[in-house]
Amino acid sequence: MSGKAERARAHRAWVNCTCVLAVAMLLGDCALPAEEHASIVTVRVYNYAKVPRSFLRGAEREAGRIFTAAGLHTIWVDCLGPHIGAQWVSISARPATWTERDCQEPAGGVTVGLRLLGPAAAIRRAGFAEDLAGFATGRDLASIFYRRVEDLAWGADKDENETPLILGNVMAHELGHLLLGTNSHSPSGIMCANWDEDYLRQALRGHQFFSPEQSALMRAAVLRWQTETTP
Repeated sequence: MSGKAERARAHRAWVNCTCVLAVAMLLGDCALPAEEHASIVTVRVYNYAKVPRSFLRGAEREAGRIFTAAGLHTIWVDCLGPHIGAQWVSISARPATWTERDCQEPAGGVTVGLRLLGPAAAIRRAGFAEDLAGFATGRDLASIFYRRVEDLAWGADKDENETPLILGNVMAHELGHLLLGTNSHSPSGIMCANWDEDYLRQALRGHQFFSPEQSALMRAAVLRWQTETTP
């Protein structure tokens, strides 16, 4: 084959490849198979604790990384609107406005809520143990006590800049309860109930994940919920 013909053939191959990539980019999520759409979890975040935005974004990235390893894609949406009433701040009561569409809800997958609550005094008033970092309600609402997370992060490395990593692990843990159930603690990994110093050090290194069995159960739960809510 002559050099000219070879260059022409290479050019045609490059054009074809470019066209395929362009079509894929234009299609975006539409090109994903149904099971990929069913693996999306949208998390509505209600930041009552006023966690600094940089910390919150870092925590969302960390939690998202942990869920990605489990085969689930997370979408994080800031939903704290000015019209939300004080009833949302009540720790023990279920928010009356939970069904309101106060933020944009991306299509696909299932949607859950995540509350970040602040003062430690509120934990005591509600009758929760002071060492509790969070809890899950039903299958669509998780709550986290941010001050307790700060204490965990400080105890792990004496560095407040590590807070986003610990918060991301707590997010993944409590959201994991929504998908796996309240009685889903495990001896090790992200669903471990005992967060001692060694556990926290491993979390700071990014070594805490869902087990393969937990990952499979969560993917099945998301698929099942998606099927239940699809008309």
